[in-house]
Parts: sequence; C-alpha cells; structure tokens
Amino acid sequence: MITRSALDALNASQLAAVMAHERAHLTGRHHQLLAFTAALARILPGSRLFTEGAREVARLAELAADDVAARRHGRDSVVDALLSLCAPGVSVPNPLPVPGLGAAKAGVADRVERLLFPPNPARARLAQTAAMAALLLGPAALATLIFTQAPMCAAVLIW
Repeated sequence: MITRSALDALNASQLAAVMAHERAHLTGRHHQLLAFTAALARILPGSRLFTEGAREVARLAELAADDVAARRHGRDSVVDALLSLCAPGVSVPNPLPVPGLGAAKAGVADRVERLLFPPNPARARLAQTAAMAALLLGPAALATLIFTQAPMCAAVLIW
C-alpha cells in the first residue's frame, strides 16, 4: 500500500528503491522480529536490555532494508527516495502491525549519512577479527594463567 502523495513525490527509480526496501522487510520477516522485541520490551519495561534493544532492532531492520535497496537500485536512489518522502505534505502509511517500520520515520538523517558515507568494510572486518580473537583466546589465556600461577590462584581462592 502506498499513498497518492508518496507516489507523486517519487520518480520511477525512487519508487523502485522504496519497493525494494519494503520487500526486504517482508522477505527478512522484520515485522515478526519487531513484534517479538516490542513484546519483550512491554513485558519487561524496566529492563534496558529489552527496551533499548527493541529500538536498536528497529533501527537495524531499517538499515538492512536500506542496504538491500541500495544494492539493487543504487545508494543515490535510496537517499533521494528518503529525502523525497520526508518532504512536507507527503504521507507515508505504516500498515504493518508493529510501529517502527516506515521509510520516512526511523532516523532518516543517520540513514542518509550511512548511505552517503558507508562504513569502511576493511575496518569492520578488523574489528570483527579482533572480537573473535578475544573470544577465542580469552579462555585460553585464562587457563594458562590458572595453570602457571596455581599457587597464587589457590591463595586467592582460599581468601
């Protein structure tokens, strides 16, 4: 479903990018993920893990859908569509049962900046490698410390 004002605001390439973005939400089942995280946030409203987590999951769902649309139709088309849909007088419905999905509703400035200046993949890979190394080497380093410093560990455990 798309409104007449949204159709009037978009050219053909922008409309294709918006439709690809929305299809990415559907194929990725983002509405189910958002419903689940929103339910957890409502059940445990005092838990920052679930309340902030629900907001972050919604943001990441938008970024993922933006990435799919950008791969298929180009970053410029997605950015132009986002900016066109944010124009005054353009109404974009959110027919999904979960608030949070909507092309012109969630962190548009951050999304546009991310599309115009994408993250450096080499830097992201380096951060992932460092995190994986810490996860894998951390227990090994702890075991080495325990076995090489056994008398000191025994004193700490007795204390």
